[in-house]
Amino acid sequence: DKCVKLNKKLWLRQVIVPNINNTKQNILKLADFINKLKNVQKVELLPYHDMAKCKYQKLGIKYKLENTPPMDKQECKNLQKILNQKINLN
Repeated sequence: DKCVKLNKKLWLRQVIVPNINNTKQNILKLADFINKLKNVQKVELLPYHDMAKCKYQKLGIKYKLENTPPMDKQECKNLQKILNQKINLN
């Protein structure tokens, strides 16, 4: 809200995680949210990867997405196309 009030241009980045937010329904909800904002210039969907898993293990921290596979990059690109068709960038 503050960025909108200050008219700060925004670039939004959303990580897409298999079995969590990789559905068309989720992307359409994201598009609805983005379209309510008047200062979004760019939106990127980023495919989830598990590169941090090793770092968590070394630090002795439980990795909450332990059994989550990396996001398929082509599926993420397909979701990006759906999103791009539904959003109105300024």
